[in-house]
Formats: sequence, C-alpha cells, structure tokens
Amino acid sequence: MAGGQGLLNEDKTMPKRTLIVSNRLPVTLTQREDDRWEAAPSSGGLVSALEPVLKRCGGVWIGWPGTTECPREAAEHALAAVANGYRCKPVMLSPEEVQGFYCGFSNEIIWPLFHDLFTSCNFDPEYWAIYRRVNRKFAAVVAQEYREGDYVWVHDYHLMGLARELQRLEVGARTGFFLHIPFPPLEMFLKLPWRFEILRSLLAFDALGFQTARDQHNFLACAQAMFDVRIEGSGPMMRLRLRDDVLETWCEPAVTPDALPKVGETRAPVVQLRGESRFGEGRTQNPPAVSPAHYGMVVPMPRNSFDDASFGRQARTVHVGAFPIGIDYEAIATMAARDDVRAKAAVLRADLSHTQIILGVDRLDYTKGLINKLEAFRNALRRYPDLHQKVTLVQHVVPSRSDIPEYRRLRQELEQRVGEINGEFTASGWVPVHYMYHSLELEDLVAYYLAADIALVTSLKDGMNLVAKEYCAAQIKENGVLILSEFAGAAAQLQCGALLINPHDIAGMADCIHQAVHMPFAERQRRMQRLRRVVRTEDVYCWANAFLGTVATHEAPRLGRREDFRPHVGH
Repeated sequence: MAGGQGLLNEDKTMPKRTLIVSNRLPVTLTQREDDRWEAAPSSGGLVSALEPVLKRCGGVWIGWPGTTECPREAAEHALAAVANGYRCKPVMLSPEEVQGFYCGFSNEIIWPLFHDLFTSCNFDPEYWAIYRRVNRKFAAVVAQEYREGDYVWVHDYHLMGLARELQRLEVGARTGFFLHIPFPPLEMFLKLPWRFEILRSLLAFDALGFQTARDQHNFLACAQAMFDVRIEGSGPMMRLRLRDDVLETWCEPAVTPDALPKVGETRAPVVQLRGESRFGEGRTQNPPAVSPAHYGMVVPMPRNSFDDASFGRQARTVHVGAFPIGIDYEAIATMAARDDVRAKAAVLRADLSHTQIILGVDRLDYTKGLINKLEAFRNALRRYPDLHQKVTLVQHVVPSRSDIPEYRRLRQELEQRVGEINGEFTASGWVPVHYMYHSLELEDLVAYYLAADIALVTSLKDGMNLVAKEYCAAQIKENGVLILSEFAGAAAQLQCGALLINPHDIAGMADCIHQAVHMPFAERQRRMQRLRRVVRTEDVYCWANAFLGTVATHEAPRLGRREDFRPHVGH
C-alpha cells in the first residue's frame, strides 16, 4: 500500500495501544423483535477514515452507540459480539444529553460557526453546561479503559473538552486531537461566547491536527491573539509554547468599545495587550485585535503576562499540524475492479440510457451547497441546449440530523427544486435529475463512482470531503472528471487535476459542467491520473502514520506540502 506501509504500531516509538474517542461508535445498536440488541455498521466520513486504521493497529474505540434506550449491560454484550479487530466501548447518554450536547451545542453552535454560518447559531447557555457534562462522562470512560502507555486520540468538535477533563481526573495520558471540520478565522471564533473555555480546552491536548494549512493558521492566530503563547517552526508542523497556568488563567476584556481608535483616527496608546502596547500614535487602518467588520469586537487578553525567563521555566509545548485526511485507496480501487461491482455499474449506465452521468453524493447539510448544485445544473440546461438528453444528474442525499428543523426544511427545499427542474426539462426517455434520499452500502456507492462520468462536489465549506477522493480511487479506467469546490479542504491536494469551482457562482459552475461534459478523452485521463496518484500516495494510513509519527518523534509529518487553493486572474 503506497501510503501506509506496515502496521502503525510496529515502530517502537509508536503508542503501545491507541484509544480512539469520538462522538459515535462505528456501529449503531438497534433492538430486534425478540428484544435483543445488536450492532449494525454505521456510515460517515469519520468511520470510513478511522476504521481501517484501528483494524490494522488494534485498540479500543470509545463513543456513543446511537441509542438512549439500551441498558449498559446489554450494550456491552452486543458490542462484544462485533469482530472487527478492535474493541468498542460505549458511553451511554440520556435523551437530554443527546439533545443538548449533540443536537444543541455541537450542531446548533459549533458546526455552523466553524463553517462561517454565524446566523444559523443558537447560543443557548444550557447547551454549554450539557456539553461540558458529556465531555466529563466521556473522560470517565476513557479513564476506566486507560492503561499506562496508551495514546488517547480524540476526534472532532464534539469532544474538544476531553483533555482538560482527563487532567482533572489525573489521567496522565498522552493526548491528541484531530478536527475533521474547518477551524474558523479569528473574527468568527471571537463570536463564540465560550471562546476562552474552548481554546483552553484545545490547548490542553499534547498534539492538535487540522485538515489544511488554513485551518492550522486560523487556530494559531486565535491562540496568539487570545493568550500568552510563543509559536515556533513553520510549515505543516509548528510548536505552540505556553505556560501551564495559561490553561487556568481568568481573562477579561482588554478595552471597551468606546476606547477604540476609529479607522484613520490618531490616538495615543490606549491598551496593553500581552504586555506590549498594541496601537499608539499614528494612523490606524484596522486597529489590531479588532474585526474590521465589527468595531468593538476586541480580543480579550489574559490578566497575567510573563517574561522570557519564566517562559523557559514553565512552558509546555503543544504540537500543531496540518494533516489532510485520506481514504483507504486500495480497498476502494480493489472493490471497483470486482466483476460484480462492474456489472452493477453497467446496469446503472444502461438504466440511464447511456447519457453522461453527473454524480453527487452528499450528506443532508446546508454546508454541502446542494441548492447551489441544483441551480447550477438548471442554469447549464437553460444555457446549453446541447446538454439536453445527453447528461443526467444523479444526486444521492444521505439522511442526517433529521431531528433538527433546519435540516428538515432543507430536504423540503431540495425536493421542490428537483421537481421544478424535472418539470421544466423532462423529455421522452429522459429525466434530467434522479434524486434519492437514502444511505448507500459501500458496494453500491463504488458502483455509482465507477459508472459516473463526472463527480460534482459543491461544498460551501468542507473540512476535507472524502467523496472526492473516493471517486478518484474508484476511477480504474481513469476517464472521469472531478468538479470540486475550492472551499473543500480537498482542493489543496486535488487542484492538480480537478476542475475547481466557486459554489456561489451559479453561471460559473454551469460553464464548468459544460466543459467537463465536452472534455477530450486525453485530457480526462491526464487529469484523473494525477488525481489518483495523489489519493493513492496520501491515503488514510499515510495520514494516521503522519499524525502518530509526529506524536512519537515531534518531527514534521511526511506529507506532500500543499498550500490551500487560491483563485487567480482568469481562473
């Protein structure tokens, strides 16, 4: 395997055993008709990424089993019957905890805020109390499972407080955290009422991993603006040094809005931030520590500062890296080459009258740009009549968070738009949009990848987007075209061969669809070969080895360094 040679724990410096902690287990418990509980595999990007790693290296996966009704003893028994190369340990949650921790704080506050959708946030103070309580509950289960030498690897935004809770329980584990979603810029993060608590909690981990260089830089900018820290190094791995007592320092606003100099105004020094005068005599364009769009939003500072001498004595180090997550390339490519999967793909193509298939596979979420995608396809059909009866958009929407009203409204709007497009353009033997709202088994998903001529990813903001990488891995004939949002984390790695689009530019996306449909075969192959090379080389094992290897050696990860995509004139 190109990206992940060898077992992760064969290296003597690697952790003896890994405890993976995430909000959900890779299985969901369901009750049968005879009242017994059984475990069924879960889906999702996090499971797709982590399960092959844990199967290979062994360990324990700790998380919620997806039900509030199963007794703990029955859950333990059902999970013990799962034979997948590692153990699953449940964290049992009450309905109130699921509502406040998962639906509330995680998905009504952190998810929209970290995706730059501030107006969708619901800053209910009760959510924060429940979020902390559930993080303590997870920490208690980790403490029960922990053995000396274990490495605790925590995943995603639901459990940002876990390291601090483990410290309170005096669990001396080495801890790492990987954020699968984007980390917001400073001016967005400052809007979070619990900004200091969240940032302190993240700084309690020994290592922090982010999907892209932009996310890494955003986090470091927040840490540097809000705390007394020193940043060392450059590139994909940097070190953030801080005093231990920073994690307990109480913070206050450094200056009131009335004291701020206005743009273009001359004013004497008004505030000391981190022990140094931040703005003084002179003309101020954007006062430091103030969002240009929100005057009066001041970066509050810790009450205490420290000098170089005390820094050297008391500093602790947090390693902060950019680790773009990969997929199990060989598993997808091998499945795509199987005769039964190829036969399924052939049937799919025949069912669609051998038109060019444009494939969308997205979880139901407002960050995926699904409405934009449909509008771009409608625009393409209106402006390019040569596409009529030549292309079909096959859109799979995977159910998600159906208990949240905004997601239910999104589904209704999607289905209305699909009806409008099909009503406007359907002709004899051709329905332009085939829309399906359901989960897909992996074999069926790979068959769709193999059948599709074009994959269309229109995320408004995305941590990575593994669908884009899976599509490339399944393209064993190397003749598919990937159209990818420049706001997906994957754009940094895949700009070498993808057609990158701005999902807010409806006409531009329509033009790109037309370009992809008419792309010459030689160019299709050239682009897809580049894409598959990247996805094969930087697979999920490469990602895990990079993170855990950095933990063990404190050296920069061995990943191809790619800066985030930046649009240029003429793009």
